[in-house]
Amino acid sequence: MYEQGWNDIRKQNYWKKLLKETSQLFILIVVMFGLLKCSVDTIVPDKIPSPTVNHKIEHYKKVFTEYGSPVPEQMAYAVSKTKRQHIMAAMAIVESNGTPWAVGKSGEKGAFQVIESDWGKVSQSPEKQAIQAERILEELLKTKDLRTGLACYNGGSSPPKRSYIYADKILKIARKIYEKQPQQRINRG
Repeated sequence: MYEQGWNDIRKQNYWKKLLKETSQLFILIVVMFGLLKCSVDTIVPDKIPSPTVNHKIEHYKKVFTEYGSPVPEQMAYAVSKTKRQHIMAAMAIVESNGTPWAVGKSGEKGAFQVIESDWGKVSQSPEKQAIQAERILEELLKTKDLRTGLACYNGGSSPPKRSYIYADKILKIARKIYEKQPQQRINRG
């Protein structure tokens, strides 16, 4: 009988100890995840990129590094969030060498040199800048072909000849970026 009571006490202590250790581990995991999520959110908000996205980010990181961007990883991530990635990367390179805090002679701001009086406030976030610039370009492309849309992005609704030179430069760089992109292997197994 004494032995039975001792076993019950040991079982209670075992479960108490296990519960205490488990709850401490749970708290540690929650704290670590919270800290990890906070640090990851500053670079990659909300989602962890898939391997395909990582592949693209690495490609654009190399591109922005080659063209002298001071923040190639941030610009690569920003461009990877757009639909026209090659075009948007080329635009950022031509407009500012991929510098999100750039300010132009006429007050254009950001990596894509957006005029705030025409298109609204420019965010400090490279990702938001890329999305804003792509929205502007998409708006222009509703009534124009890509070359003319790019010229209008640069020179307004009636772009001068120099704006077509700008458009051709972007298209040339975009093609170069596309051709340098490593081809993904397709598993047909």
